[in-house]
Formats: sequence, C-alpha cells, structure tokens
Amino acid sequence: MLRSLSVIALFSTACSAPDPLAAWSDAELCVRDAPAGDGPIPAPRLLRRAASTFALPSRALVSEGLGLPALAQITGGFVVHVLGGDGAAAIAERCAVDLPEGNDEAYFLAIRADGEVVIAAHHPRGRSRAAALLSQLDARPAFAADWPEVALRGVLEGFYGPAWSFDERAEMLRFTWRARMNTLVWAPKGELLSRIFWRESYSAETKHHLRDLAREARALEVMLCAEVSPGNGIAYGDDLERATLLAKLDGLVALGIDCLALAFDDIPRELRAEDQARYPGGIGEAQADLIGAVFADLALRHPGVRLGFVPTDYSTRAMDEHPEYTRQVAPRVPRSVFLGWTGSDVVSSTVTAADVARVTALWGRPPLMGDNYPVTDGARDSGRLQLGPVVGREAEAIVATEGWIANTLALPRASTIALLTVAEQLWDPARYDAEASWMRATQLIGSERVEALRTLARCARGSALDPREAVALEALADAWVERFPAPSPALAAQLEAMAQVELDPRLSGELDPWSQKLAAYGRAGLGVIGASPDVAALRVEASRLAASPVVICGGVMDAFLARALDRIEAR
Repeated sequence: MLRSLSVIALFSTACSAPDPLAAWSDAELCVRDAPAGDGPIPAPRLLRRAASTFALPSRALVSEGLGLPALAQITGGFVVHVLGGDGAAAIAERCAVDLPEGNDEAYFLAIRADGEVVIAAHHPRGRSRAAALLSQLDARPAFAADWPEVALRGVLEGFYGPAWSFDERAEMLRFTWRARMNTLVWAPKGELLSRIFWRESYSAETKHHLRDLAREARALEVMLCAEVSPGNGIAYGDDLERATLLAKLDGLVALGIDCLALAFDDIPRELRAEDQARYPGGIGEAQADLIGAVFADLALRHPGVRLGFVPTDYSTRAMDEHPEYTRQVAPRVPRSVFLGWTGSDVVSSTVTAADVARVTALWGRPPLMGDNYPVTDGARDSGRLQLGPVVGREAEAIVATEGWIANTLALPRASTIALLTVAEQLWDPARYDAEASWMRATQLIGSERVEALRTLARCARGSALDPREAVALEALADAWVERFPAPSPALAAQLEAMAQVELDPRLSGELDPWSQKLAAYGRAGLGVIGASPDVAALRVEASRLAASPVVICGGVMDAFLARALDRIEAR
C-alpha cells in the first residue's frame, strides 16, 4: 500500500540555511553497498536500499511556503531537503550517476538513517516525482536516480456511463501523482454539459470542484486537461456558435485548467442544413474551418494552455475508411496541438512502431495515444472487468508518440491495478515486465489482502489485449475431469481460496458483485469435488451462476461444473 508518513519538515535552497549535502558522507548519500531495491511502481531505474529499517524520530517541524507543495501528500517523521539544479549536479558528481539533460522529471532521492531526506532535481516536476517515490518507500537508507522516457503520461476519465464523484476524481488525481504520471484528462461521457448540452454553463458545484482540482493538480505538477465535445448538433459555420464555444473554453481556463481538448469523436457525420451548403466537402471541411479559427483564437487568448484535438476518425481503420476527412482536417490543426488516436482500432489489441509511423505520416505529427485499456464502458452493465497488466504495446511504438493516456474503468479503485502497470510501462518501456509489474501493482492495491485480490484478478484478466484468464484454474479443472475420480489437492486449494475471497474494504465496494460470484463458484466447485456431491442441487446452482450477467473466470468455471457433473452422473 502507498506509504503514509505523519510529519514533514521541508527545507529548500531558497532558505539561507547551509548546504544540507555538506552534512552527508558519500556513503550516506549514495548507499553504494546496498543491493538494488524492489517494491515501488513504477520501478526506478536505479534504486539501492539498505536491508534494515530504522525508527523515524518524532518530529513536528513544518516549514510553510518553502520547497515542494507535493510533499504535503506525505506525512511523517522525515525531514526533507529540497534542492535544485546545483544540488542535483553535486549529487551526480559525488555518486557518479548522471541525469539526462532536458528531462524535466529527472531526479535524485536519498534517505539517511536518521530520517533526513534529500530530493534534488533541475525542475519542480522532477522534485514532485521524487516526492511521489518517497510516498512508496519505508524508513531505511536508500538512493534513487530516475527519469521517464515518455514526456506525457496519464489517466483519461473518458468512459461512457455515470461520471466519477468529485471525491473519486480527486483521489484519482492523487493516484496519478503517486504513480509518477503527469496528466489527468477530465472527459467523462456522462458529463452532458461537456457534450450534448455543451452550450450551457457548468453548475456552481462543478466549477468549485474543478477549481479545487486544478489548484491541487498544479501543486502536484500534474497537468489537468478538460475536454469539450461540441460535435453533436453544432452549426460549424455560425459565428454565435463559435463565440459560445470559446466562452465555454475561456471559462475552464478561468477555473485554472491548463489544458483544453476539442473532441469530435463518436458523432454523426451529417451536417446541419445550414452547413451543408457552406461546406460541400462534408464534415471534414466543416471541422477544418471551425478548429482552424478556434485554435488560432485560443493560442492568442491563452498562450500558456496546452491544446488537444480528437478527430472524428480517431483510429487508423476509420482514417482508411474516410481518407478525405484526414486530408481536409490535418493541415488546419497546429503542430503544437495534441492529436488524439486510439491505434489501429477503437480498442487496439496491439500497437506497433509501424502503426505509429503510419498515423504520423497521415497527420504530419506523432499522435497522443488514447489507449482504450483498461476501460470497459459501464462495467456494471457489461459485467466484465479487465484487471490484468497492459500488454501488446511495443516499446518502440510508445516512445514514438507524443504521449500516452489510458482510459479507465468506471470503477476508479479497481482501475488502479491496470493503471499502475501502464504507468510503469510508460516510465521505461524497454524495461517493462508485465507480470512483475502486475505483481507489484496487486501488492500495492491489495495491501494486507493481496492474495485475495490476486485470486479474483487472475479470473478477471481477459481483454482484447490478451483474452486468457484463469489459466491455472482451467488447467487444474481440466486435469480433475480427465483423472476423475482421483482427488486434486491443488484444485481444492484454489477453490477454497475462491470460496473465501475477501478483499480490502477500499476495493470491496466496487468489486462485490464479482467477488461474490467468485465465492459462489468456489463453493460450487468444492461441492462437485467433495465426497458426496448433490448433483441435482449443484446443477441448479451451476445454471444460476451461468445466467448471471457478472462475468468472472471467462467461462472456465461454467465449463468445469457442467463437465464435472456429467462425469459424476456417468460413473
């Protein structure tokens, strides 16, 4: 679980205090004799951690207005010295480890056995990422040097269905920071005032929430992006419509939003009557005219705000089906504007370097990947979870993009399992190990009940990226049927774990439908392999479970129960 420490003292080079590094020996600073550390996710490139922990001293030292706002997320007995470029250069020389030039998220972190910490980076973003790593470390001497490969990495709240609550969104922002990602995109399809009713103002409550969220995002060095989707019913050539759209976007900037996206995804291609005569070339010509004017205006009004665009044809397959659209729109989108893309398909099982090169050639710039994983729109309606690690994304493809954001499940806490693996792959794609990352993610999210979470998640890993789930369970179940009536202690142990699954309370509220069905499968399975199975009652239970809309174990248990009961009756 993410470590929470209780009192912080912050010092920075803005103070007139003496250089804190002068009080550290090279052995204390660089921890050279310690082995490579494990546990944090994303895994740092270089992390050395001593074997023994120490007791944090009791402190109550707080220095307001100095150093790093992100450290307010950590509480505890650490005293944290926050250093800038000179401190980073000194550590690089003393520890013989260089940070890459021009990477504003690169950082050093050192922990000494008396509870003092040094964070050093050339940019506030690097200092914020170091603080995020510190939130996952326990109290033992350590040294880390780290930086990401991908410049823009983040989370997209872009699913269909009810949007998250204000509290859930705020917690996702903090998770984004802890996972050392740097972007959160607010684009829920259930926020009708950003889509169908885009001309109307947000409620006072929503504005207050966005203002607070933007303030916290700035403190954490996370970019908060808001998406407006005017494509349903807009009159593209109408001056009043354009003024209304600009006013909507101006209002978001006034709330502190530092990134705006115009999205025209999932809309009809037909134009309104008044636009059909004006734009004989169709929707591509209409959007090109609108976005060319709007982006030029926004660049003048808000030069410090990042801009993004999601085209109507946002997958390569759609671009191939309507090539004239891309030819019309691409020249009007400024190079500085992010281009949203979902890969070869809406949900892409793989993303290759060749895929990225092709869309880059079509649009004249690298895309921003909006990866539709782990999203399952309306998870409670579809009945499906996707709790496995992200796979099928080539490292060469990832580094060739402008950045990468992952669309989440409607269940925010459950999403964090897959999102942590996404964060790790984006941090350092070449070193990504999906299974090792998934083990770290489940450890962090499952906390003291990690094995229960893994029992459930192994039965909920299937997706378009990798359809396999409950692989070990299926092998044990098949072997029992083939060897019947020979006992299988391994299958019995697996079914017992399923029957007794009990998740961390922070997860159970979201995942109860799935954990309850998994437990029922476990009980039914134990009944089947038991000494005196009640075949009639078990068939009724098996039929009830098979008819449930909640999807868990990918049909493995339904098939096992049916085959096992047939074998028992045939004996």
